[in-house]
This record gives sequence, structure tokens and C-alpha cells, in this order.
Amino acid sequence: MGNERPLVEVMQLKKAFRLGGLHKKEPILALDGISFSMFPRQIFGLVGESGCGKTTLAKTMLALHRPTAGEVRFEGGNIFSYDQRQLERFRSQVQMIFQDPYGSLNPKMRVADALAEVLLKHKQVNAKECAKIIFELLEQVGLNKNHADCYPYELSGGQKQRIAITRALAVGPRVLICDEPVSALDMVYQTQIIDLLEHLQQRKKLTLLLISHNMMFIKRLSHITAVMYKGKIVEQAPTSNLFGEPLHPYTKLLLASIPKMNSRAEDSFPPSITRLVLSEKAQGCRFVTRCCMRLQDCTGAEPSLKPINDTHWVACHLYR
Repeated sequence: MGNERPLVEVMQLKKAFRLGGLHKKEPILALDGISFSMFPRQIFGLVGESGCGKTTLAKTMLALHRPTAGEVRFEGGNIFSYDQRQLERFRSQVQMIFQDPYGSLNPKMRVADALAEVLLKHKQVNAKECAKIIFELLEQVGLNKNHADCYPYELSGGQKQRIAITRALAVGPRVLICDEPVSALDMVYQTQIIDLLEHLQQRKKLTLLLISHNMMFIKRLSHITAVMYKGKIVEQAPTSNLFGEPLHPYTKLLLASIPKMNSRAEDSFPPSITRLVLSEKAQGCRFVTRCCMRLQDCTGAEPSLKPINDTHWVACHLYR
């Protein structure tokens, strides 16, 4: 991005959860040394299958989880050192859109009341100004003022997601973290929300973190894409490069699993991979038990994320 400084920096972020009470011997390491930077007005895509730690990363980036180690920096400041007032200011600049639009809305509150609650908390506005802003925001996401009087159960899935986006935009953020924003919607609404996010990003000059297991969603919007597997980033590159010339075997697996016309379900994954037990613990590379390209070194040391060139990084012993 030239000489521009990163807006958000994730630095060696780790997050462990201790499950099963105090007698659990080993904590679950959901994030294991995640690092990347997001620049102003950039769309950064993060892909990986369910359970790889994507949502944990999103919540930790908002300080909803405290990290086990590492930092998240916003405009150079470590958010985990913020006091409550600084943290509230930060969260007005960095907002999150959750996967389930209905679950993120209060079913007992009208749309207008839910939006007014956010505006009155974060902005110095009176009731008249608040109503005007709400109508303007609804118009920006393709709704109208009649939707302000609706309760969530009166809205379609796509409309609820538009309301969730409206609420995130209400405080005037610079960064939107979108956690699977279209996965709960049917194909028609998915396309509408993707178009809306693209339009809003350009109009408001937003920086977006798009989190998804939907490869085509990421390909359509993101400038940079990182691939996450079992709590680590295993490949990162400009989106066109990653989709055009994937390097890591896991990235190739994800791309091979994209449904194609006239393909059979059993053709989605190579047979040499599907027969492996996915929960099997591995020494060395964490993908080794699923990899049909493994080397002898793969069961020894775990590969680190290294640059192949100025923009393409991969964690794989195939690329030394």
C-alpha cells in the first residue's frame, strides 16, 4: 500500500481456552501466533473451514476476548492497554457484523429504537436529529422509513442483515469486521448483501475484514486473502494471486471444494484426503494428516509463514 501506515495490526496473537474446568490438562489454543496488517480502505479476506478460529480472532480483535499473548494495534495503539473510555472510542471506530442477523437483534425492540440506542450512546444528537439519521441510514442500505417501525420477526433474513449493517454504520466506523455475513442467507439475499457491502465500502471508504468459508464471496470482494487452518495463517497473498496460483495444499483443497457445474459431491475432495481422520493429532505441520503432498520433514518441525515473494506468504515445507 505504498508508504501508507497500517490502520489495524494483528501481532503474534494467541488465544487459549481452558475447557472442562480446572482439571483440564492442556488448554485449547484457538489462535496460535496470528499476524497480519490491514491498510485504510483495504478489504482483507480471511477464509478457512468452521472451527479454525476465525470468529475467535474477530472477537479478540474487538477485545471481547482477552488474548493469551500478542497485540492488536489500531492506529499504532495496543487496544489491550486501553482503559474503558478508550475502548468505547475504539469500538465506535471498529464495528462487527455477526453471522446470525436475527440473533444480533433484540426481538423486543423496534428497528428505530435499536438504532436510536446506538446513536444516543455514541453521538451527541437529539431525538429529531436521531430520527433523521435513522431514515438516512435505512435508505443507504436499501430500506425505507417504514422499516423503522418493524420488529425483527417482521423482516426477512436479508432485511435483518441490512438492519445489522445499519446499526454498525450508525456510529460512523472506519473498520467493519464481517463475520460470515451472508452464510445464514439464501442465494438471492447473499448476492444483495455482497453488492451492498461493496457499495458501502466504496462510498464510505471503509476498511473491511471479511471472514468466511465461502471462497467465491472472498474472491469477489477482497484485495488480500489469508487462509487459516487450526489457529494459524498458512497462506496469504493478493486475492488474484491466491486464487490463480495457490501454493499451500490446504488452499488447493479449499479451491477444489468449490462446487462446479455437473460435478458430483464425492468429487469435491481428493480421495487421499477424505479418508484421513480429521481429528487426528499430528506432529510437525498441523495439516500433515490431511495432506497428499507431505514430505518427511512435515512430521518434524512445523513450517513457519515465509515470503515466496514480496506479496505471497506460505507456511509449507514444499517451499523452502
